[in-house]
Formats: sequence, structure tokens, C-alpha cells
Amino acid sequence: MIRDNIQRLRLIVKSVANRKLDALDLLQIDHIKIRTLFLQLRASKNQGRKIQLWRRIEKDFLAHSLAEETVFYPACMEFEKLKTLVIEGEEEHRLTKTLMRSIDSLSVESERWLPKIYLAMENIEHHVEREENVMFPLIRRYMDYLELQNLGDRIQRVKKGERAAA
Repeated sequence: MIRDNIQRLRLIVKSVANRKLDALDLLQIDHIKIRTLFLQLRASKNQGRKIQLWRRIEKDFLAHSLAEETVFYPACMEFEKLKTLVIEGEEEHRLTKTLMRSIDSLSVESERWLPKIYLAMENIEHHVEREENVMFPLIRRYMDYLELQNLGDRIQRVKKGERAAA
């Protein structure tokens, strides 16, 4: 699975070798990174490493969801056929963040800590599959390359903490 994710990253890099990354490229790269971190967490036998990976997953997910919620989703709401998908995405983010807070309130020694992380992983995986297989193909039809590049620039600024500049 990790090798599959590495291969997917290589394909994205190859496909954008002669152009700038657009919003969908950046979001897909985030998806692959988070999936890979989850796979590493699941495979790890070391509790300290699991904690470290969980913190990274949380940080990456929160940055990713902020970018989607403040830049990407508002742009998608302009298209009637995307509104329901955007609302579902926002709700999936909300549910995942609630679950993350619940995980953080637990001791890492709790018997519920790891199962809740796996549940968060399932929620995120469902969200990613829906975006990549349903939403992204529609967006490529509705937005041109320059619009997607502009959104990509804004997403990068948000993720770098320049929310006001987005």
C-alpha cells in the first residue's frame, strides 16, 4: 500500500513536470501523504511512533481541511452540481475533527485510542474517495487550468499560514 501511494505520487509529479501544480494536484498530494501516514501508523509496533504519526496526521488533516474549507469549497459552491458534494465534504470534515478531539481527550494507553484512530482513518478514506472519484472529475469540467492554478496558489498560502492573503 505504501508503494502504491509512492507510485501515485510519482504519477502526479510526472503529469505536472512541465506545468505548475493546480488545486487538485495539491489536494491529491495531501490525500496520498495522509493515507501513507495512516498506513505507517497501522504497521508500527512502537507506541511512541504511533503517537508521533497520529500528531502528524492530525496536523496535516487540519491544514488540508482549512484549505478546502476557506478556498476550495467556496469556489466549488459556484457550481450547482457541486453544492451537495461540498456540503457533504464540510460535514465529513466536521465529523472527523470531532472524532480527533475525542481521540486527543483519551490517554494513549486507552483501549479506545487506536480503534478511534482507525475510525478516523475510515472517515478520511471515504472523504478522499468521494472527492477524487466524484468531485474532482466534475471540477476539471467546470474550471479551466488557470482557475485551478489560482486556487492552488491560494491553497498553498492558506497552508503556509497566510490565511489573510488568500
